[in-house]
Amino acid sequence: MNLGRFQPGQILPIGVTTVDGTGTPTWPDTAPVATVKDAGNNVIWTGKVALDPDTPYRFSSALFLGIPYSLGTYSVGYEWSVGVYNGTATDTFDVISGGDVGGRIIAMYAYDRPEARYVVAQLTSGNIVQGRNPRL
Repeated sequence: MNLGRFQPGQILPIGVTTVDGTGTPTWPDTAPVATVKDAGNNVIWTGKVALDPDTPYRFSSALFLGIPYSLGTYSVGYEWSVGVYNGTATDTFDVISGGDVGGRIIAMYAYDRPEARYVVAQLTSGNIVQGRNPRL
């Protein structure tokens, strides 16, 4: 399934509903593992997805599209096991131009000094940035 088009700095929700060999939703033996690969089949990120508390048998994670995600198409592969059955699923998404790899501003403080007006901001990536003489 195509998850859509996203810009650098956005947060992409990824997830999978685990099923058994007959396609019936069921609990896996351990949390599913997600692997994100670029168009050249290079692994960009891998990790376990957590249980979604709102939906039974659904596991999800939030993927921050920072520096490792250049423009292009990516695939997300999920793997889990239920007894002897090994389940897999795949999704795709596109990173398009625009946005900022640092993410959006989540906190900001502006202050005046005799020589200039300053602003300090925290981005969703966790980075702290500063600017001088912004128009507020």
